[in-house]
Amino acid sequence: MANFAGTSVRLNPLTIIVGEEDLIAIESLDQIRAEARKQGFTERVSFNFDGTSDYSPLLQSMGDMSLFGEKKLIEIRLTTGNPGLKKGPEALAALAEAVGDGLIAVISLPGALYEYQKKAWFKKISSSAAIINAGLVSRQQLPGWIRKRASINGQNLSEEAAQFLAASTEGNLLACAQEINKLALLCPRGNIELKDLLEAVSDVSRFNPQDLADSILEGNVQRISKIIDGLKGENVSIPSFLWLLNDDIRNLILLNQGGSPSSIRGLPSRKTMLANLARRVPLALLEKVVHRYNNVEKMSKGFKVSQSQGDPWQELKAAALLLCISRR
Repeated sequence: MANFAGTSVRLNPLTIIVGEEDLIAIESLDQIRAEARKQGFTERVSFNFDGTSDYSPLLQSMGDMSLFGEKKLIEIRLTTGNPGLKKGPEALAALAEAVGDGLIAVISLPGALYEYQKKAWFKKISSSAAIINAGLVSRQQLPGWIRKRASINGQNLSEEAAQFLAASTEGNLLACAQEINKLALLCPRGNIELKDLLEAVSDVSRFNPQDLADSILEGNVQRISKIIDGLKGENVSIPSFLWLLNDDIRNLILLNQGGSPSSIRGLPSRKTMLANLARRVPLALLEKVVHRYNNVEKMSKGFKVSQSQGDPWQELKAAALLLCISRR
């Protein structure tokens, strides 16, 4: 089983995830859940236990298989890594024997693998389990981890680029993963040299919502797409800047219907851009963009919108580009 999302996994009756690297542990568990759903394990039950916990709910869940034949995934997190002296180890041993035929389980443990390998209860349950070692990725290993993860997105980072990412994120695996995801949005598939990475980082640092609003008025299709991807990569909240775009649309409608640029607030250069665009874009199209911006806001707040692309960022891009490609 892989240490990060994006590669295939093999579902096992019992899997033990051990490690100090939260990102690897979380993504490994996510992969197991996804594969379990694919294979028909529609019921999922989760427990958090420590050395003083009552394990009877686990035993009950093991015996309470669905009358309708639903397959079950049981997830257990030992918060302290200690199941207790007797009842906990006995319950875990019973679980290890019960898995199979519609029941699978995942046990997550904190700390390093070597800390458990001499413990009797761990030896007993791990003898038939698949073990995922979610151990810390060392600074020396990190560039290789970065390159392997980037390859999932079809990007081949040079050794120099990977070393730069490792250094700039100070070895933080979660920060590395976020930068790799951002790079997938900003750079094409294929070879990525250090200069490509630096240009992408530089571009993102220059982009802000006002740049997006100006680029829409200018009709700069490539820049609009790149800025939106950059804002998405930075996890910028859409509602925090959508008002800027809505303000421009309201002004465009006002000008389209005969209003005067003098009634609009802003720099003279922006008033000129608004007036020029208002003369070229029909009112019906402006109203359509207003509707799509409203959809973007709803989707960004978690509401479902019919006949939309599902992703508020894609919907935003489609709405913005509509003003560029539909000018009369």
